[in-house]
Amino acid sequence: MKSKKNLNFVYTGGWIGNFMQSGTPDFVKKYEPIAEYATEKYQKKGLLVDCGSDSMMGCVGSIGGGGQCGLEQFGFYDVADKASTAAAVEWMKYCMQEEARHNIPPGKEAMYLAVGKTHKELQRDLARQPVIHTWQRKIKQALDPNNLGDRLYPTLDEVSF
Repeated sequence: MKSKKNLNFVYTGGWIGNFMQSGTPDFVKKYEPIAEYATEKYQKKGLLVDCGSDSMMGCVGSIGGGGQCGLEQFGFYDVADKASTAAAVEWMKYCMQEEARHNIPPGKEAMYLAVGKTHKELQRDLARQPVIHTWQRKIKQALDPNNLGDRLYPTLDEVSF
């Protein structure tokens, strides 16, 4: 693994992540080069920010019985550019295919794919678990009354009768 840390959040715009599996260090280390290759390929297409294909962040923690590691590969895109957003979604789907091809279990990719959905599509999906996403809306309203956060904290719109 690379020993340097990329400047992940220097770039303006949006970001999504993949290759977020956690486990023992030897498990996590095996998917790092796959994630870099998949990301570099999409950065060279020009619609994802080319901030270096090693845009990974990780943690090491101790849990009873041994250490646990986790990495996350970041992809940055221009939220105001539909082509860039579409490229980020395509990249995410490609990375999920690569994970499956290499027998790596999925991470949180499905959550990040919300960036490519319309508001109506996202609300339809969130309505499948209305209690959770209604409570999350109430929490968000208390902590973010001006709605400055992004849609990666999923909330169900308030329905007026």
